Amino acid sequence: MLFTREMADDARRYLAQSAPPNAALNPQSLSALVTIGCYHFESGNHDFPNWSKAMAKEAGRQVLERHLRTIYVDMRDKAYKRAQELGRTLDPSQRAAVSASLNSFMKIAEPADELPTERSATTPLEEQLAELNTYIGLDRVKSDIAQLVNSIKVGNLRKAQGLAVPERSLHLVFYGNPGTGKTTIAHRLAKIYRLLGVVSQGQLVCTDRAGLIARYVGQTADKVKSVVESALGGVLFIDEAYSLTPADPGNDFGQEAVQQLLLMMENHRDDLIVIVAGYPNEMNRFLESNPGLNARFNKKLFFDDYTPDQLLAIFETMCEKNDYSLDSAAAGKLLRLFQFAYGTRDRTFGNARLARNYFEDITRNLDNRIVRFKSVDRPTLITITDEDVPELPRVVEPVNRARLAPDLGRLMVSKGLPGNAGLDIPGFRMELLSVIGPGHYCTTQNTTIDEQQYCATFDFGDEILEDILEFAPDAVENLVRNELGKDTESRRTIVFPEPATFGIRARLGEFQIGLNENFVPFVILGIYKS
Repeated sequence: MLFTREMADDARRYLAQSAPPNAALNPQSLSALVTIGCYHFESGNHDFPNWSKAMAKEAGRQVLERHLRTIYVDMRDKAYKRAQELGRTLDPSQRAAVSASLNSFMKIAEPADELPTERSATTPLEEQLAELNTYIGLDRVKSDIAQLVNSIKVGNLRKAQGLAVPERSLHLVFYGNPGTGKTTIAHRLAKIYRLLGVVSQGQLVCTDRAGLIARYVGQTADKVKSVVESALGGVLFIDEAYSLTPADPGNDFGQEAVQQLLLMMENHRDDLIVIVAGYPNEMNRFLESNPGLNARFNKKLFFDDYTPDQLLAIFETMCEKNDYSLDSAAAGKLLRLFQFAYGTRDRTFGNARLARNYFEDITRNLDNRIVRFKSVDRPTLITITDEDVPELPRVVEPVNRARLAPDLGRLMVSKGLPGNAGLDIPGFRMELLSVIGPGHYCTTQNTTIDEQQYCATFDFGDEILEDILEFAPDAVENLVRNELGKDTESRRTIVFPEPATFGIRARLGEFQIGLNENFVPFVILGIYKS
């Protein structure tokens, strides 16, 4: 078992000592309840109604019922992390049992709103799509799924009329950074595919390289076969799929895993959907590593990073679910933190995980602040103030977004464009200013060309900066002048509280050697009102 009775008992003792009945749950208490829930699940209470009855006997708290659904779904992540921990210490024979137990957890679907009716088999397609549209952000994903659903529905109508239906692959590639909701969308899509008749059951099985590749010759194919068979009738989700085909494979068994996966996808093409996910560049390399992959995975969904406003909305949702509230001063301070993190992000940007990390840190700060009070009322227990929110970092190294995407200037040079090639962007959005040295500044912007994201670096001096500040919002101008008034030489990045929007004219500059990657910047020649 992944979760032993001793682990459940430890969690019960923690709850008894730190969270009296009917008290609001903090993240640590919720985590303890998830551990207890995992123990009950492995004890045989797999379906939500029976599991919830077993959990209702725990702690006897009125607040528990409000959190049952959150606890039930959170068990997937806890089981996955637990399996990863055990996988590093167990021998191969023991890992098989761990994998089997983990697969049971990965089939957990979101429970019904009303007990005890199970929702996944009876919910109308329209309701599933409506719930999808309630998710924060993910606009491109929602649009692509709507188009996908329309194509399947029309295909079903044609089939019912005896008309030919063009064969389309419904396997998917999810491009995106960590924390952008890829697993959540995969769970929703499994239900949608079930309602459309694409698959018969609609369960989701999540796996990764460790779940597919064995350590010894001849074992990988069997391991892939076992995982795929557990997903028949539903959706197999392979996270970080690019790790199956490393750039330097050596004696790696990744290609064996890919070949077996393709074979089983072909053999079970009528009742299996596979979704592969990961960073865009690495996923492109993965798809190009085998002609069969490109042929089967021709539909791509792009998961954009969450904006600062969306991250704040995600944080507020966490507050609502856990009986906290955010006062206006704290919300403003937290938004600036998200703006800073977003403006300085690279490919490791945590997205919703960043919001969760802040939530755990901030609620912990709240606990430490109020525990010294002689008496604490309900508003004090639930209200997050600006004292609980961390301070904004003031000085960092200039942002190098080449770590996030390849350089656009180098792409243009590689296509034979002359050094004086011009560029005109009427709606340029500037979100940060990097100080390179006295009178030398740059900013970066990401753009997508042919489904590939690129990073463009723009260089300019004092004269252009003055023109930029003329078009910038007052808050941006005041911040920049204040920062530069203190120090004009230190290398650092100033993240704007809101974007400055204007048009720019630029040309290709000279080849530069950067801290992380060589690049060709664009030199800004002029600014105009857009």
